[in-house]
Amino acid sequence: MKGLQKLFIILPGLLIAASAGSCNLDVTDSGKGRIVLGDSATIVTEHDAQYLEDAFTDLEDTALEEQLRPDEDSFNNVAKAQQLAQQQQQDSIAKVKAAEEQKKKDADAAKKKEAQRKQDEKDRKKNKKQTASQKKKAEEEKKKKRR
Repeated sequence: MKGLQKLFIILPGLLIAASAGSCNLDVTDSGKGRIVLGDSATIVTEHDAQYLEDAFTDLEDTALEEQLRPDEDSFNNVAKAQQLAQQQQQDSIAKVKAAEEQKKKDADAAKKKEAQRKQDEKDRKKNKKQTASQKKKAEEEKKKKRR
């Protein structure tokens, strides 16, 4: 038991010593070790103009100021916003009306379909009656001929 306790104490100590010994923090050669401020070997530079282009606009860019249009009157902006709101309201009303009309058309089409179905059913019944009466007449004629 005591040997096992010693093993649990010695093993972590060996692991710590091995990991500390494997680190070499004194290396300052290019591409090895840590980054040192002012070391020319750790400075990254680019000479290709393609990669030096500015991909993002600056906050102080004049094009951005032109896009903002600070000279517009705020009253006109309010009037435009009101016009836009009215237009949106009219568009939504028109959509509702169009939806109601479509529902009416669908209901009318369904009524016509139902009426046509009922008419077809009546016609079938009528044809059945006619064929039944024709069969009866044919049977009666056969009986008359037999007599």
